[in-house]
Amino acid sequence: MFFVIQPNGIGSAHDAMNTDYRSLILIAGEKLRLVPFDVSFAESLFEAIEESQAELIEWSTWYHKGYSFDGCRSWLESREQARFERRSFDFAITDATTGDFVGGCSLHRIRARLGQLSFWIRSSLHGEDGADAVRALADFGLSRLRLIRIEIVIAERNFSDQSVAEKIGATREARLRNRLIIQDEIHHAYLFALFGSGEKPQEASDPRWVKVAV
Repeated sequence: MFFVIQPNGIGSAHDAMNTDYRSLILIAGEKLRLVPFDVSFAESLFEAIEESQAELIEWSTWYHKGYSFDGCRSWLESREQARFERRSFDFAITDATTGDFVGGCSLHRIRARLGQLSFWIRSSLHGEDGADAVRALADFGLSRLRLIRIEIVIAERNFSDQSVAEKIGATREARLRNRLIIQDEIHHAYLFALFGSGEKPQEASDPRWVKVAV
């Protein structure tokens, strides 16, 4: 399960998602929070990316040599429009106590109630696998966005991310040949999936807090 915090205490979680996405914070266990990405994260995000180059260049399809601060900022600036069009919901994973940047996770390529989930954790925090954050985002997609299927595609040799997918209860459906291109190298991958019923969730009586059980 996850909790949705609405700092302004106005309206339902569904209303907040549509009108003030920046106020929507997901609680992921005791240690992590998911905060919607915006340009205020530019410096902390780019710092974490620079720190994590070795891992990102090995397993990420979006990172490339020469990735710049301007490119990072431009991506952050585009997140509100992507959310408004319901194409992508992108969150910073932060430390619940300090607010420090931990990593990122996204629900993207959303269409026809289907979506893809991706995530990464900065290199200095290898002890934190991010499973609670990934689970909270998946719950948000299935319960609040009413997705009926969320897919996670992970490179065949990326065992740590496969472990996270298994921890959150994702089903390993298939081995996909030539599924990913990472730094011009072709990779086989595993397809994991999570499933939702598509039923409309009941709104909580207290608009400041919403608890969704899955």
